[in-house]
Amino acid sequence: MSTGIKKKDARPLIKLGGEWGGHIPPNDQDLEQAVLGAAMLEKDCQEMLFDIIQTADVFYNPFHQNVYEAFYALRNAGSPVDLLTVLDQMRKANTLDLPGQNNGAYLLTKMTMAVLSSAHVEAHARLLIEKYIKREQIRVGAVMVKNGFDNTMDAFDALNEAEVRLFELANGGMLTKTQRTDRAMDELMKSILEHREKKIEFTGVNTGFPSLNTITGGWQKSNMIILAARPSVGKSANIVNMAYYSAIDKKYGGPVGIFSLEMKQKEILQRFLSLMTGVLFDKVKNPDKLTDEELKIVLQAAHDFKKLRIYIDDTSGLTLAQLRTKARNLVLKFEVKSLYIDYLQLMQGDGSTGGNREQEVSKISRGVKMLAGELDIPIVPLAR
Repeated sequence: MSTGIKKKDARPLIKLGGEWGGHIPPNDQDLEQAVLGAAMLEKDCQEMLFDIIQTADVFYNPFHQNVYEAFYALRNAGSPVDLLTVLDQMRKANTLDLPGQNNGAYLLTKMTMAVLSSAHVEAHARLLIEKYIKREQIRVGAVMVKNGFDNTMDAFDALNEAEVRLFELANGGMLTKTQRTDRAMDELMKSILEHREKKIEFTGVNTGFPSLNTITGGWQKSNMIILAARPSVGKSANIVNMAYYSAIDKKYGGPVGIFSLEMKQKEILQRFLSLMTGVLFDKVKNPDKLTDEELKIVLQAAHDFKKLRIYIDDTSGLTLAQLRTKARNLVLKFEVKSLYIDYLQLMQGDGSTGGNREQEVSKISRGVKMLAGELDIPIVPLAR
């Protein structure tokens, strides 16, 4: 019987009672029993459990995994969760007893009888998450070793797979999860009401253009927005404008990352100074044309700019694999809220399309879109 819980493609490499490198994988079955037992006794504990634990794999004991799945199935059906309903659900799903064992009903009863207090259920659940993440680190490490010895696997594909797994762990180990639609709808309505009550102007990242914010609500999370135009019409100047207004907007913006495959960092900084001061870009490029007053303004702007969290990478010929690595690093280390790429067609393919540039750019575009979804931030590439 399907419960709708997100499962990994493969179960953990280490099973109950098994060892890895002479060590038992991190786990605490007493905590697992305490959390599940408290959830069967108190409704508040159930809500807390589902908020913190999103997958049955957090539980190390296979029987405890089955109990959590029964919880989820009952909740999904709108049924109460208690000892009797869980017992009935597990019987229906044929998960009450593990192979070769007939003590499921006893173990369930033991869980509830062992609960002395539910006061620390949240702390216990978070400890289980930590144990789960450590087990996942071991599993990812094992996969990395296996892929490293696999001569048939592309090295960059293996690196990307490892990075994706580690990025998920760094974000709490629950980056991708299946969620009930009723809970998702509750969260959506809560967001709508909150925005209306607080009179929040828009829902995404500040684009730097008020009219564009009105139309789009700002750049939205997980979206890829391609800005396309002919050469020399101001695309690069536009992203400097967008990046600046996003970086200075603490409410609707945040740290910004720019990948420039065309302009070098020096020219981008000159454009920022021109934008901030109103001094002509040609004058900023040629300081001998600056008046004393303009120089004073530019120096002050340079001082102010250093306070902004804008990160510029001007690596030429950037590949999709390199972009993934650098972008993940920016999000993890510097909490970047939006990324800009100048520009898409200058990115290099991996050679898998046989030199067909049109197919290469199409593959790169799909990869950038997937990256935006993975990082849950807007990515704005330029194109010509």
